Amino acid sequence: MGRAAGGGSRLYPEFTGARTASPALRWARTEEHIVSIYKKIEIVGTSKASFAEAVKAAVAEAGKSLRHMSWFEVVEERGSIKDGKVNEFQVTIRIGFKVE
Repeated sequence: MGRAAGGGSRLYPEFTGARTASPALRWARTEEHIVSIYKKIEIVGTSKASFAEAVKAAVAEAGKSLRHMSWFEVVEERGSIKDGKVNEFQVTIRIGFKVE
């Protein structure tokens, strides 16, 4: 990668290396790029009523031991059948939460 005017790279012009006056100033410029760090876990929720209720049950249960949950994504939906009828809805979800 080439250098931008002032010594930084084209993608990160604020990283000016030795040309910055002090290490503290250099840190202040790069710190603004650190937003948040998240972790994902994968869990399965179940419900006799619906897929939506299975998701709600999974999030509620995870909330008992996880803090700072931010989002979820549905990975898989499936269910069980008993006597020719839907017996249970099962949903695998990933939950993202902020790492402290």
